[in-house]
Amino acid sequence: MLTESGLGRPQLGQLLDVMIPSDRIKVIDGVSEKDPVLYTGYAANYNYSREKIDKTRRVAKVGLGCDIFRKDNPGGWNTFAHSTALAEEVPVESISNFEYADLQEIIYTRIFLEVAADEKG
Repeated sequence: MLTESGLGRPQLGQLLDVMIPSDRIKVIDGVSEKDPVLYTGYAANYNYSREKIDKTRRVAKVGLGCDIFRKDNPGGWNTFAHSTALAEEVPVESISNFEYADLQEIIYTRIFLEVAADEKG
């Protein structure tokens, strides 16, 4: 598939090769936040993860994401590199109920993978 510039979309492996190893990433199997998360962690740990994702898959889009947790909520920042299931987030509507010092945020790069034509519903 060609982009508007006429260039082909990068493969997942090409994108990971140019990322800073300390970058936090989420690899998502599709083009929306509702699609399943295939990998959550650091770019540097991707090659050592148990999740085996085909690095030749094309990237549909890339963007930033932010999750906000209470500091006393287990499963926040410390589990980011170890699990695709993080602690329950603080809903945006409730953030004003907390002091800023009681919250922590995880800023990461979201990588949405293209879905092959034969996989689309």
